[in-house]
Amino acid sequence: FTLSMNNSPGRVLSGVAFHDVDYHSGEPFNGADWPSTVGSSSIIWQTQQTFAQNPNANAIRWGTLYNFRFDANATPEFGTATLGLFKPGSPGSVGLTVLLPSASDPDPVPAAPESVAAVNNNSCDEIDVSWDSAVGATGIEVYRNSVDDSGTAALIDTLGGAATGYVDTFVGENGSTWFYWVKACNGNGCGDFSSPSTSATLQVKGDFEPNGIFDGRDINGFAAAAIAGDACADLAAPFGTIDNADTTAMAGLLVP
Repeated sequence: FTLSMNNSPGRVLSGVAFHDVDYHSGEPFNGADWPSTVGSSSIIWQTQQTFAQNPNANAIRWGTLYNFRFDANATPEFGTATLGLFKPGSPGSVGLTVLLPSASDPDPVPAAPESVAAVNNNSCDEIDVSWDSAVGATGIEVYRNSVDDSGTAALIDTLGGAATGYVDTFVGENGSTWFYWVKACNGNGCGDFSSPSTSATLQVKGDFEPNGIFDGRDINGFAAAAIAGDACADLAAPFGTIDNADTTAMAGLLVP
Protein backbone atom coordinates (compact mmCIF):
# COMPACT_ATOMS: atom_id res chain seq x y z
CA PHE A 1 0.00 0.00 0.00
CA THR A 2 1.72 3.22 -1.18
CA LEU A 3 0.89 6.84 -0.45
CA SER A 4 2.59 9.14 -2.96
CA MET A 5 2.99 12.87 -2.35
CA ASN A 6 5.05 15.73 -3.71
CA ASN A 7 8.45 16.23 -2.13
CA SER A 8 8.62 18.94 0.56
CA PRO A 9 11.82 19.54 2.58
CA GLY A 10 9.92 21.20 5.42
CA ARG A 11 7.29 18.50 5.83
CA VAL A 12 7.70 16.05 8.70
CA LEU A 13 5.97 12.66 8.67
CA SER A 14 5.77 10.95 12.05
CA GLY A 15 3.69 8.48 14.03
CA VAL A 16 3.60 6.01 11.12
CA ALA A 17 1.54 3.02 12.25
CA PHE A 18 -0.43 0.01 11.03
CA HIS A 19 -3.27 -2.13 12.37
CA ASP A 20 -4.60 -5.37 10.94
CA VAL A 21 -6.98 -8.13 11.98
CA ASP A 22 -6.37 -10.69 14.68
CA TYR A 23 -6.78 -14.13 13.20
CA HIS A 24 -8.28 -16.89 15.32
CA SER A 25 -6.19 -19.83 16.43
CA GLY A 26 -6.07 -22.58 13.89
CA GLU A 27 -6.43 -20.28 10.87
CA PRO A 28 -3.67 -20.70 8.27
CA PHE A 29 -2.95 -17.01 7.73
CA ASN A 30 0.25 -15.35 8.96
CA GLY A 31 -0.57 -12.29 11.09
CA ALA A 32 2.84 -10.58 10.87
CA ASP A 33 2.52 -6.77 10.74
CA TRP A 34 3.42 -4.92 7.56
CA PRO A 35 6.68 -2.98 7.90
CA SER A 36 6.68 0.60 6.64
CA THR A 37 9.19 2.63 4.66
CA VAL A 38 9.03 6.43 4.93
CA GLY A 39 10.61 8.48 2.15
CA SER A 40 10.66 12.17 1.30
CA SER A 41 7.66 11.77 -1.00
CA SER A 42 5.99 8.49 -0.01
CA ILE A 43 5.06 6.01 2.71
CA ILE A 44 4.97 2.34 1.76
CA TRP A 45 3.54 -0.54 3.78
CA GLN A 46 3.83 -4.10 2.45
CA THR A 47 3.53 -7.70 3.55
CA GLN A 48 6.66 -9.40 4.79
CA GLN A 49 6.22 -12.17 2.21
CA THR A 50 5.02 -12.20 -1.39
CA PHE A 51 2.31 -14.53 -2.69
CA ALA A 52 5.02 -16.70 -4.25
CA GLN A 53 6.77 -17.01 -0.90
CA ASN A 54 3.66 -17.68 1.16
CA PRO A 55 0.09 -17.64 -0.19
CA ASN A 56 -1.11 -17.35 3.43
CA ALA A 57 0.92 -14.20 4.18
CA ASN A 58 -0.84 -11.32 5.93
CA ALA A 59 -2.67 -9.84 2.92
CA ILE A 60 -5.89 -7.81 2.94
CA ARG A 61 -8.66 -10.35 2.34
CA TRP A 62 -12.38 -10.15 1.80
CA GLY A 63 -14.18 -9.01 4.94
CA THR A 64 -11.06 -7.67 6.70
CA LEU A 65 -10.23 -4.08 7.61
CA TYR A 66 -6.66 -2.75 7.72
CA ASN A 67 -5.68 0.65 9.07
CA PHE A 68 -2.74 2.79 7.90
CA ARG A 69 -2.01 6.06 9.69
CA PHE A 70 0.56 8.80 10.28
CA ASP A 71 0.91 12.42 11.42
CA ALA A 72 2.15 15.35 9.33
CA ASN A 73 2.87 19.03 9.96
CA ALA A 74 1.26 20.11 6.67
CA THR A 75 -2.26 20.86 5.52
CA PRO A 76 -4.09 18.14 3.52
CA GLU A 77 -4.63 18.01 -0.22
CA PHE A 78 -5.91 15.32 -2.58
CA GLY A 79 -3.31 12.80 -3.76
CA THR A 80 -2.90 9.22 -4.92
CA ALA A 81 -2.78 5.98 -2.99
CA THR A 82 -1.86 2.74 -4.76
CA LEU A 83 -3.00 -0.65 -3.50
CA GLY A 84 -0.93 -3.44 -5.01
CA LEU A 85 -2.66 -6.78 -5.45
CA PHE A 86 -1.20 -9.61 -3.41
CA LYS A 87 -1.98 -12.39 -5.87
CA PRO A 88 -0.37 -11.81 -9.29
CA GLY A 89 -2.83 -10.91 -11.98
CA SER A 90 -4.16 -8.07 -14.08
CA PRO A 91 -4.39 -5.33 -13.06
CA GLY A 92 -1.46 -5.52 -10.71
CA SER A 93 -2.68 -2.57 -8.63
CA VAL A 94 -5.54 -0.11 -8.18
CA GLY A 95 -5.31 3.64 -7.60
CA LEU A 96 -7.30 5.61 -5.04
CA THR A 97 -7.79 9.34 -4.49
CA VAL A 98 -7.17 10.19 -0.84
CA LEU A 99 -6.21 13.17 1.33
CA LEU A 100 -2.45 13.46 1.81
CA PRO A 101 -0.10 16.10 3.31
CA SER A 102 0.41 19.02 0.94
CA ALA A 103 3.77 19.93 -0.55
CA SER A 104 3.69 23.46 0.82
CA ASP A 105 6.12 24.00 3.66
CA PRO A 106 4.48 24.34 7.07
CA ASP A 107 4.44 27.76 8.65
CA PRO A 108 7.65 28.26 10.64
CA VAL A 109 7.43 29.50 14.19
CA PRO A 110 7.59 33.31 14.37
CA ALA A 111 10.85 35.12 14.96
CA ALA A 112 11.53 36.57 18.40
CA PRO A 113 9.85 39.95 18.96
CA GLU A 114 12.18 42.94 18.63
CA SER A 115 12.60 46.21 20.53
CA VAL A 116 11.47 44.68 23.82
CA ALA A 117 11.63 47.28 26.59
CA ALA A 118 10.61 47.45 30.24
CA VAL A 119 9.99 50.66 32.21
CA ASN A 120 8.64 51.28 35.69
CA ASN A 121 7.08 54.70 34.97
CA ASN A 122 8.03 55.81 38.52
CA SER A 123 5.92 52.98 39.93
CA CYS A 124 6.49 50.89 43.03
CA ASP A 125 4.27 47.98 41.97
CA GLU A 126 4.01 48.06 38.18
CA ILE A 127 6.37 47.52 35.23
CA ASP A 128 5.28 48.14 31.63
CA VAL A 129 6.77 45.83 28.97
CA SER A 130 6.51 46.66 25.25
CA TRP A 131 7.73 45.16 21.96
CA ASP A 132 7.29 45.49 18.20
CA SER A 133 4.46 43.63 16.49
CA ALA A 134 5.46 40.01 15.79
CA VAL A 135 4.81 38.93 12.18
CA GLY A 136 2.84 35.69 11.89
CA ALA A 137 2.18 35.36 15.61
CA THR A 138 -1.11 34.03 16.93
CA GLY A 139 0.05 34.24 20.54
CA ILE A 140 2.59 36.02 22.73
CA GLU A 141 4.24 34.63 25.87
CA VAL A 142 5.70 36.99 28.50
CA TYR A 143 8.41 35.73 30.90
CA ARG A 144 9.88 37.29 34.06
CA ASN A 145 12.83 36.51 36.32
CA SER A 146 14.62 38.14 39.24
CA VAL A 147 17.96 37.31 37.55
CA ASP A 148 19.17 37.73 33.98
CA ASP A 149 18.54 34.10 32.95
CA SER A 150 15.83 33.19 30.42
CA GLY A 151 16.33 29.49 31.11
CA THR A 152 14.80 29.80 34.59
CA ALA A 153 12.33 32.58 33.78
CA ALA A 154 8.68 32.06 34.68
CA LEU A 155 5.87 32.36 32.13
CA ILE A 156 3.65 35.06 33.63
CA ASP A 157 1.03 35.52 30.91
CA THR A 158 -0.09 34.49 27.42
CA LEU A 159 -1.55 37.17 25.13
CA GLY A 160 -3.06 37.37 21.66
CA GLY A 161 -0.75 37.54 18.67
CA ALA A 162 -1.51 41.21 18.00
CA ALA A 163 -0.36 42.30 21.48
CA THR A 164 2.56 44.73 21.69
CA GLY A 165 2.58 45.45 25.41
CA TYR A 166 1.94 44.06 28.88
CA VAL A 167 1.42 45.71 32.27
CA ASP A 168 2.97 43.60 34.99
CA THR A 169 1.30 44.46 38.29
CA PHE A 170 2.67 42.47 41.18
CA VAL A 171 4.00 42.82 44.71
CA GLY A 172 7.76 42.95 44.22
CA GLU A 173 10.36 43.74 46.82
CA ASN A 174 10.83 47.44 47.36
CA GLY A 175 13.34 48.70 44.78
CA SER A 176 13.83 45.25 43.21
CA THR A 177 14.93 44.72 39.59
CA TRP A 178 13.09 42.38 37.21
CA PHE A 179 14.13 40.95 33.84
CA TYR A 180 11.73 40.22 30.97
CA TRP A 181 11.63 38.20 27.76
CA VAL A 182 8.93 37.71 25.12
CA LYS A 183 8.22 34.82 22.74
CA ALA A 184 6.00 34.84 19.63
CA CYS A 185 3.98 31.69 18.88
CA ASN A 186 1.76 30.13 16.21
CA GLY A 187 0.17 26.74 15.61
CA ASN A 188 3.58 25.10 15.15
CA GLY A 189 4.99 26.31 18.48
CA CYS A 190 6.88 29.28 19.89
CA GLY A 191 10.03 30.96 18.64
CA ASP A 192 13.11 31.95 20.60
CA PHE A 193 13.25 34.25 23.59
CA SER A 194 13.67 37.90 22.71
CA SER A 195 17.28 38.96 23.08
CA PRO A 196 18.86 40.64 24.90
CA SER A 197 16.80 40.67 28.08
CA THR A 198 15.20 43.90 29.23
CA SER A 199 14.86 44.97 32.83
CA ALA A 200 13.31 47.61 35.05
CA THR A 201 13.59 48.44 38.72
CA LEU A 202 10.61 49.15 40.93
CA GLN A 203 10.81 52.59 42.50
CA VAL A 204 11.83 52.68 46.14
CA LYS A 205 8.85 53.72 48.22
CA GLY A 206 9.20 57.24 49.54
CA ASP A 207 11.93 58.20 47.03
CA PHE A 208 9.76 60.31 44.74
CA GLU A 209 12.64 62.17 43.11
CA PRO A 210 13.90 59.41 42.56
CA ASN A 211 17.59 59.82 43.27
CA GLY A 212 18.30 57.36 46.06
CA ILE A 213 18.18 60.14 48.68
CA PHE A 214 15.30 60.90 51.03
CA ASP A 215 15.04 64.67 51.47
CA GLY A 216 12.61 67.54 51.37
CA ARG A 217 12.20 67.24 47.62
CA ASP A 218 10.29 64.00 48.16
CA ILE A 219 7.60 65.64 50.35
CA ASN A 220 5.60 67.03 47.43
CA GLY A 221 5.82 63.68 45.65
CA PHE A 222 4.52 61.91 48.75
CA ALA A 223 1.62 64.32 49.12
CA ALA A 224 0.59 63.89 45.48
CA ALA A 225 0.96 60.11 45.67
CA ALA A 226 -1.07 59.94 48.89
CA ILE A 227 -3.91 61.92 47.32
CA ALA A 228 -3.82 59.68 44.23
CA GLY A 229 -3.67 56.50 46.30
CA ASP A 230 -0.34 55.57 44.68
CA ALA A 231 1.36 52.47 46.11
CA CYS A 232 4.63 54.42 46.43
CA ALA A 233 3.03 56.32 49.33
CA ASP A 234 1.96 53.13 51.10
CA LEU A 235 4.98 53.04 53.44
CA ALA A 236 3.61 51.38 56.57
CA ALA A 237 1.10 48.83 57.77
CA PRO A 238 -1.75 48.35 57.26
CA PHE A 239 -0.68 48.02 53.61
CA GLY A 240 -3.32 48.70 51.02
CA THR A 241 -4.45 51.81 52.88
CA ILE A 242 -2.71 55.19 52.86
CA ASP A 243 -3.19 56.84 56.27
CA ASN A 244 -1.41 58.66 59.08
CA ALA A 245 0.94 55.73 59.61
CA ASP A 246 2.33 56.32 56.13
CA THR A 247 2.80 60.04 56.83
CA THR A 248 4.71 59.19 60.00
CA ALA A 249 6.84 56.68 58.05
CA MET A 250 7.63 59.33 55.41
CA ALA A 251 8.72 61.75 58.12
CA GLY A 252 10.98 59.03 59.53
CA LEU A 253 12.69 58.64 56.14
CA LEU A 254 13.50 62.37 56.11
CA VAL A 255 15.26 62.27 59.48
CA PRO A 256 19.03 62.00 58.83
